[in-house]
Amino acid sequence: MALRKTTSLGSILKYRKRTSSSIHVIASVSAAIFLIILLFSPTAFGQVPQEQPESIPKASPPPEDIIRINHEVLDRILRKYVDKKGLVDYKSLKRDKEDLALLKSYIDDLCEINPDLLGHPTEINTAWLNLHNAIVLWQVLEKYPLTSPLKAPNFFSEQRWKIGSKKYSLLDFEQEIFKKKIRDPRMVMARVLATQGGARLPPFAYSGDKIEEQLDEAAVRFLKEPYNVVWDPKKKRLFVTGYLDWHREELGNIEMLIRSYQKGLPEKISIVYGPFNWTLNDRALE
Repeated sequence: MALRKTTSLGSILKYRKRTSSSIHVIASVSAAIFLIILLFSPTAFGQVPQEQPESIPKASPPPEDIIRINHEVLDRILRKYVDKKGLVDYKSLKRDKEDLALLKSYIDDLCEINPDLLGHPTEINTAWLNLHNAIVLWQVLEKYPLTSPLKAPNFFSEQRWKIGSKKYSLLDFEQEIFKKKIRDPRMVMARVLATQGGARLPPFAYSGDKIEEQLDEAAVRFLKEPYNVVWDPKKKRLFVTGYLDWHREELGNIEMLIRSYQKGLPEKISIVYGPFNWTLNDRALE
C-alpha cells in the first residue's frame, strides 16, 4: 500500500520510544504498520468499544509508548484558510493546487491507516474528529462555489470513504463512530457541517495531547455563540439551536449540558428550539 508522497506515513504517523524522548518516524504503512499495531496495541484487531460512563468521558493520559498521528498538514491548512470566526476562505484554498493536494493526501492517508487501529482512545478520537472535519472541508471544495452543503447532492449520505473494509458517508461517521463508539457529547459541538449554524471549524487541527481541553473549549465556544444559545431573562426562556435537539440521544439531558457550561441560569427555565442556519461557512458569504 503506497502512501501519497505529500503526506507519507513518515510525516503522518509517529510513535514514541520509552528509552528516548525524541519522536521516531515510521517510514512504511505496509507490513510495518501491522507489526507496530501488534506490538503497541493489543486490542487493535477485533477490538470491542470500551464501556463509557453516561457523563462526559475523560480519557486517561496516553502512555509513553503510543502510536501518534501527526496532524500538522491539516493544522497548517486550517491556520491559513480559516479565521477566528470559523469561516473558511474556500475560494483561495480551491485555487491553491498544492494545498488541495496536501488536504486530499492527508485524508487518504488517515483512511488508509484507519483511526480505530491506533490503540489509545485519545489518538483514536482525535483522528476520527480531524478526519471528519477534513472530509467535510474537502467535499465542499469539490462542489465550490455553493451557498450551502445541502446544494450538493448526497453531501452527507454518499458512502465514498473507504476505511478498512467499509465505505463511510458523513452520516455513517456520525451514527457508527461518534454516537456508538466515541460517545462524547462534546464531539457534537466540535464536528462541523460546513454551515454557519452548529459547530464552527477552528483555525487549527485537534491534537491528541490536547484533545480534552480542546473539546472543552469547543463546547464552551458553541454554547456561548448567540446563534446557538440565547437567554431571554424577561421570559425566562432559553432559545437553543435545533441542532442540539437533533442530537439529543448523543447529548443526553440538554439543559444539564448547557448549565454545566453556562453558570448563573435560574432554577426554572423553558427551552425553545429554533431553526438551523444551513448557510455555508464561507468567508465570502459573511
